[in-house]
Order: sequence, then C-alpha cells, then structure tokens
Amino acid sequence: MAGDEEPLGHTFVVSVWVEGIDEEGYPDLRAYVLNVLEDERDKPHYKRDLTEIAEHIAVYLRRMGVNPERIGGAGSTGVPAEA
Repeated sequence: MAGDEEPLGHTFVVSVWVEGIDEEGYPDLRAYVLNVLEDERDKPHYKRDLTEIAEHIAVYLRRMGVNPERIGGAGSTGVPAEA
C-alpha cells in the first residue's frame, strides 16, 4: 500500500484448533491470525482465545474509523451516520 494510506478493508486468515483439554474439562483453544494485505504470512499472531482474535482485528477496524463496540445488530456498521 502506498504511503500511510489505510485500505478500505482487510483480509484475515484465522485458524483455530483445540490443543487439549484444560483442568476444568474445557477445550484449550489455540489460534493464529494473519492479515493478508499487510503480508504477515511469515509472522502470524498466535492467540489463546476468541477474545484475543477479536481484539487483534478490532485494531484494524479502529484505524479504518470503525467502532468495533458498535458492530453487532443487523444493519449496524459501527460508523457514525453522516449529518
């Protein structure tokens, strides 16, 4: 991407797997997130739970001007409506 210009979107590859069972009997998740547009294929970001994945992607949403806390309902974009 030329200069410091933020792209209009990002493409992520997320891989999630179970690495065992924790002491409470729940699956012990592992994951990695790759941002394809930033060519991170050789340095994935390893995560231990789904919240960490969401937090990682939220960084990019904020840089695009999107409030990730506002996303969720049908038709919700997280972007303030223009006046």
